[in-house]
Amino acid sequence: RGLTLQLFRVGDARTPTVGNITMEGVAVTRRAAVGSSAGRLVVPVPVGYWPSGLYFARLDASDRRVGFAPFVVRPTFLGEHRAAIVLPTLTWQAYNLRDDDGDGNGDSWYARWTHRTVRLGRPFLNRGVPSNFRRYDLPFLEWLARTGRDVDVLARSDLEASSARELAAAYDLIVFPGHHEYVTEREYDAVERYRNLGANLAFLSANNFFW
Repeated sequence: RGLTLQLFRVGDARTPTVGNITMEGVAVTRRAAVGSSAGRLVVPVPVGYWPSGLYFARLDASDRRVGFAPFVVRPTFLGEHRAAIVLPTLTWQAYNLRDDDGDGNGDSWYARWTHRTVRLGRPFLNRGVPSNFRRYDLPFLEWLARTGRDVDVLARSDLEASSARELAAAYDLIVFPGHHEYVTEREYDAVERYRNLGANLAFLSANNFFW
């Protein structure tokens, strides 16, 4: 079965997102054939010199199956814009109930409390759309696009890899717009020190930095 790949930017789609198993966006590449869905397939995703933001790859099969793979394009350098938003990519995986080991239970403590770890590179359920994405994350990304505000968009790993002084030199404001419940110790410390250096934080959801 033939597969096609196309990449999109989230935020200013003309088509509204309906339901929890789809993503809409503005195309940044043309649709291209990438092979067959028979067996395991590794598909390279070419990332261009695009504005920082949340993007996704859409895979379409000839039998009408569809899959999505979201990814963050970081800025060319920290501080390309004076404000940044951080998407809760670690929390997305905590709520991912995908059953990778085939034991009938989702591989997360939200499916079974004895399961204490999650693998961070897993595809998401719901055709690849992160849990609660349409409710928790998408409205703010759409607001940014609608109001013409340009910001640096970071994944949790981008924040963790930066020191507090680097962040304070780069940004006047860092916003956590989604359900940013899970953080690493390094990320927590960097954000706390960033605040202590006199910079500004905004949290727009419940249970931020809870675990």
